[in-house]
Amino acid sequence: MAADPCCPPETAAWAAEAEFCSAASLDPTLEACCQRDLEAAALEARLKAQLSLHDRSKERERAAARVFGGDAAAAAAAAAQHQQLVEDQLGSGDDDALMGRLREARLRELRTAADARSEAQRAGHGTLGDVPEAGLLRAAQQAAPAPFVAHLALDGSPLDDDLDEHLTTLAARYLGTRFVRSRIALHSTLHLRLRTPPGPGLLCFREGSLVGAAPLDRFGAPECILEEEVDKWLRKLQVLVLQPGGGAAAAAATAAGRRDGGGGDSGSEEEAGGEWEQPCEVCGRRYPHQHIRSAYAGGAHDSDGSESE
Repeated sequence: MAADPCCPPETAAWAAEAEFCSAASLDPTLEACCQRDLEAAALEARLKAQLSLHDRSKERERAAARVFGGDAAAAAAAAAQHQQLVEDQLGSGDDDALMGRLREARLRELRTAADARSEAQRAGHGTLGDVPEAGLLRAAQQAAPAPFVAHLALDGSPLDDDLDEHLTTLAARYLGTRFVRSRIALHSTLHLRLRTPPGPGLLCFREGSLVGAAPLDRFGAPECILEEEVDKWLRKLQVLVLQPGGGAAAAAATAAGRRDGGGGDSGSEEEAGGEWEQPCEVCGRRYPHQHIRSAYAGGAHDSDGSESE
């Protein structure tokens, strides 16, 4: 569209804006509201690109292009020369070129991440899958080098249902790790082969090998399932990977970049040197930063507490 001398420059600009918004909406770190805003902006840019073709205020310029701009290459060169002249007058040519390169690099990164996300979902990542007990070890080996988390569950157990719900949330968040559920019988002998605690619980594999096992009472059973204890144990075993395509090294980097809220080990400060390399779980940024909770979130409780004191 930019090479056509009869095409207004505004049309090409709006088309490029629509393409950028459409690609940016594929960012997996965005919230649903932000994705909807980008999709709406892309739709608006496409409509403006279509309407700019019928803008009567630009009819004189299009008529001149049809008369004097028979050579498309010459017209494109003249437009580029005019744009360069405007940039030189404004003194922003270098900045615009840099921003253009950064935008293209970000678009390529988003497309690559979207392709990897789709491929991982086809391989069973992103959801809590069901694997029979007899095929559990084979599934763990086939998932390598991605970490593999298996929930050994009993039918009709409310605690196992609660843990399944939390693992489903983790599976959607950590696409680099595969989460599965395996129904076991009361007299299952799987723990004899793996030398793990009997009954329902969690099994963690890295590179196809068992690296950790825990019964449900480690996470608060029989009263309830403490989700923070589940997350803490999984991070300790380094089996939580945000992006697909990473193995044990990516899991270790993710664990190093995430500090446990209540009593992490003393080496966590030294291991967090590569935190900037992994995207943040909340916003996707790749440099060290902190998220400060809004004061309005707990303002009512704080005021009540101060009055009671």
